[in-house]
Amino acid sequence: MRCVSVKSEEQQASGMTFRARDLLVRQRTQLINALQGHLAEFGEVVAQGPSHVSKLVAYVEAADSPLPETARQALSSLVTILGFLADEIDRLDRRSPGAHGKTRRRSA
Repeated sequence: MRCVSVKSEEQQASGMTFRARDLLVRQRTQLINALQGHLAEFGEVVAQGPSHVSKLVAYVEAADSPLPETARQALSSLVTILGFLADEIDRLDRRSPGAHGKTRRRSA
């Protein structure tokens, strides 16, 4: 059996911050995918990825978009939560710069 050194409180806190950020990023991805799927049902198709989220948000918030009001209200809730998640991810990034670099996928 291998012996493992005890982690300091700072190391434990750093790991917890990393896992919390990872959870928020996964939740953000789920919301983006949900927005894309729901808006695709109404004919609004946008390229994938977080860089195109602003187009989805603009479509939901546009008064002249053909979305039914009930759908707009539901999607507005998702947009609000998406904004909150983005703010929280940014806040964690500012507190521990460089820690999030490990989650990026390598290109093949």
